[in-house]
Amino acid sequence: MNKEDYAEVLLDIGAFSINPTEPFKYASGVLSPVWIHARRITYFPKERRMVINGLVENAMEAIRKKDVSVVVGAGHAGISLATYVAQYLHLPMAYVRDKAKGHGKGKQIEGIVPKGSKALIVSDILSTEGHVENAVDALEGASCEVAFCSAIHSNQMGIVEPFLKKKGIPYSVLTDLDTVVNVAFVKKTLTREGREEIRKWQKDSAAWAGKRKKQIKKRQERHKKRIAEILLGIKAVSINTKKPFRYVSGIYSPIYTDNRLLISYPDEWKEVIDSCVDIVVEEIGLQNVDIIGGTATAGIPHAAYLAERLGLPMVYIKSRKDEKGKKIFEVEGKIPRNAKVLMMEDLISTGGSVLGSVDGVRDAGGKVSHAIAIFTYKMEAGLKAFKEKRVEIFTLSDINTLLDVAEEKKLIEAEDKKAVIEWTKDTKGWGKKRGFE
Repeated sequence: MNKEDYAEVLLDIGAFSINPTEPFKYASGVLSPVWIHARRITYFPKERRMVINGLVENAMEAIRKKDVSVVVGAGHAGISLATYVAQYLHLPMAYVRDKAKGHGKGKQIEGIVPKGSKALIVSDILSTEGHVENAVDALEGASCEVAFCSAIHSNQMGIVEPFLKKKGIPYSVLTDLDTVVNVAFVKKTLTREGREEIRKWQKDSAAWAGKRKKQIKKRQERHKKRIAEILLGIKAVSINTKKPFRYVSGIYSPIYTDNRLLISYPDEWKEVIDSCVDIVVEEIGLQNVDIIGGTATAGIPHAAYLAERLGLPMVYIKSRKDEKGKKIFEVEGKIPRNAKVLMMEDLISTGGSVLGSVDGVRDAGGKVSHAIAIFTYKMEAGLKAFKEKRVEIFTLSDINTLLDVAEEKKLIEAEDKKAVIEWTKDTKGWGKKRGFE
């Protein structure tokens, strides 16, 4: 098989995606109009066998000459590929973490790599993430010689290949971005405009990304205002400073939010989920999300909708009180060990519900680094709590934007706006100061 054949394999299994208007974000932070999901190969047995044969065949000369004694996976995707190759060659296997564990023995290399051994590194892609460079440095630090690096695909970013050449490490890829683009164009799965956009990105990815970031920022600002208009339009957010709402806790509030109403408005709900997809693709990065998690009950429908749009598994987290009255958060659904879970919530005030759900996910073995909420009151306590839990929170709209829109539409007066802002800064004392308690 040649590069065109392997490019066709990637196209056939749906590993090629292009979206210049809503670019993909790599783990390194690089924005790109194209995404090659080479790790999808593990789902397709027939194509997987072709790829494994190719990875071994390309490395065979080095295997013979260098007497390779261990196969090492670089990055998460490299673990499964290294497993297949090691079994094929009947050799020991190891893999390299992106960084040493913060617990146990603090190992970075998992498996046994004896001093003086010679390694074949296996990776899914040569791009910008640093998995291969990281593996090389770790192995050399363990007095292991890297004999060869074999990968499925190269994004031709001019980062990994020069690194390997400087180290004197031979390498090969089954296919590359130029080949995939050409084959996709011939197969008419890529338009001429799409091909030109990829070419521009290849020529100067920084300039391309800079232009797109400006466009993305403008679009996100428009989205923020639009989401506020939707919430006000369907009366998911109500403001009344004369007859404030009384919460279950007894607190008086000039604002009440019920984003659950969205589920009864299909068109508006779709716009909200569209914005969530934008955040995943442009801000969080598709590679950083394995599962969508919803907080019970308000976050469940939004999480289910988002999971369906992204083609990802979904779980939800419910709470209950134990015999001592302590709140316990439990996961409904399966979370594989170390799976990256994106939490979905409808509203953020203090963040208590979603952050309790984060604890539940982490207790179940999952990882949570990001969360999305439809709306936030931007309370200091909530922002601080997310920071302490090491969770980056993204919100579609916020209290300031909504109040501006409401004032602009003459739904509230300037005094109402001021009262709501005062409440966000002192939720417990606001009612008493205003004479409602």
